[in-house]
Amino acid sequence: MQEAVSDKTNEIGAVEEVLKALVLEGRVVTMDALLTQRKVAETIVDKGGTS
Repeated sequence: MQEAVSDKTNEIGAVEEVLKALVLEGRVVTMDALLTQRKVAETIVDKGGTS
């Protein structure tokens, strides 16, 4: 899945919507250092994934 972001921002704002659309239960999720955010990790764990 891909989500476009504007030139004046980064993917942090869009990652929440992408994560909500994915089935994460029982999955290991990896991301680059930019997305090492508490809210991102909480979303992954809340959906049953491991970060």
